[in-house]
Amino acid sequence: MSTLPRLPLFEAVQKHDPSSVAVVHCLSGRTFTYGSLLQDVAAAKEKLAKDAVTLLSILGSNAIAVPMAPSFPASELRYIIDQSEALMLLTSAKFSSKTDEVLAEGLEHKPISVGVEKIMEGSKSGDKVTLEELGSEENGGMMLYTSGTTSRPKGVLLPQSVLTAQSLSLLEAWEYSPSDHLLHVLPLHHIHGTVNALLTPLFAGSAIEFLFPFNVQVAWERLATPFLKSNGDAKKKPITFLTVVPTVYNRFLQTHGALSEELKTAISEALK
Repeated sequence: MSTLPRLPLFEAVQKHDPSSVAVVHCLSGRTFTYGSLLQDVAAAKEKLAKDAVTLLSILGSNAIAVPMAPSFPASELRYIIDQSEALMLLTSAKFSSKTDEVLAEGLEHKPISVGVEKIMEGSKSGDKVTLEELGSEENGGMMLYTSGTTSRPKGVLLPQSVLTAQSLSLLEAWEYSPSDHLLHVLPLHHIHGTVNALLTPLFAGSAIEFLFPFNVQVAWERLATPFLKSNGDAKKKPITFLTVVPTVYNRFLQTHGALSEELKTAISEALK
């Protein structure tokens, strides 16, 4: 039996319909259900424990995640690692060369590097995941870095209590529901992409379809696909929720005029 800390987010995930879709990979169509989500999280936690037994203190209730953008220069990633004093650097095979570059030189606090395997399908083990009480101490959360407009980026610690409060306030304000299907095109090292477009829909039981990095033509086509008269895909769920930043809306506006009439008609239907 696997265990996870009793966080409000995990409690919400556990209450949703286990057969409903939680995550979709846009380009491949791979889907992951709410029923398998906590099992996958628990399995990943156990794998980290096996890979770095001396760092168990960063797992579970007191872990702090520091999301970083692989598009950043190696020097900027080194700055974040050193400034946050991160103990572990998680990376996928896709970004292994960038990881090697970051770890090659110049780090004052060199973290243990752990490779994370891509999950191709959700867990089917059926193992029950038990949520355990955290205790009285403040639990972990995320540290997100500012953009560095006026000076070097600064790490802002967002405890679980803050992440939960913001997610629940957005859940009420934006009226997310289990029937919503969100198209996620935002980076995951900013608060908009993490809290507004990931944690909040998970609290609601919505489906989240990831299309990243953002490609405006692919995004237009994804919005239109369920409504196309020809070359459509009835298996694709209509997108009911899209939240992005002004630059992305500008890209939509700049490219709309060049779309085919068929796409424009389907998109008009999608946006009703």
